[in-house]
Amino acid sequence: MLALCVMGILLLRPVRAAGGGPHQQAAGAKAGSINNEDCAVCHEEVVKAFDRNVHAVLEKGKDFQKKNSCESCHGPGEAHASNDGDKSKIIGFVDPAQARKYNEQCLSCHQNNAPMEGFRGALHGKSGLACVDCHGVHKSERLTHLLKKPETALCMECHVQTRSEFSKPYHHKVKEGAVRCSDCHQPHSGFERHQMRASLSGDEACNPVSSTDKGAVRV
Repeated sequence: MLALCVMGILLLRPVRAAGGGPHQQAAGAKAGSINNEDCAVCHEEVVKAFDRNVHAVLEKGKDFQKKNSCESCHGPGEAHASNDGDKSKIIGFVDPAQARKYNEQCLSCHQNNAPMEGFRGALHGKSGLACVDCHGVHKSERLTHLLKKPETALCMECHVQTRSEFSKPYHHKVKEGAVRCSDCHQPHSGFERHQMRASLSGDEACNPVSSTDKGAVRV
């Protein structure tokens, strides 16, 4: 009877949607895990490009060495791969209603970085903005923080009124490239008005107002 049970389990194990053999689970991986090689069966171009991505340190860095680094963000992938690529069985980062869930995946690694510590309580975090709305996680341009577009163009896609204000005769030269939005604003955290950057004394980067002069006009 024991032999028949074991044989039945082996026969019923899921196989690759592409028609290959059973998934090979990485050593020490969670149940339902697959290797990056399994992901490459359908997502070959993404996996190849990922080798030039800063997140490739999950595989190549001596402190990580994860064979299933795709799952570090997307979660266990066996159910997704074994069900003809069913997108409901993987964390796909495409549903705006799931923004907070997606952000938790990013923050599981990045929340200990100083700029990201207050993201959940800051305006962008509370408004349901997803990290992937601004960052192309699979991109290879490391020096641009994986932004999907140049910073100014990206910010002004949402901040339409501000974009028009920078067309007035007198304005900070943001569109001209002399100043960046993030020179004055902290996009990932900050509890100041409009997430303004603040000094250790509490003064905002561009428009400091003392505690005794709250009625001052800001320009």
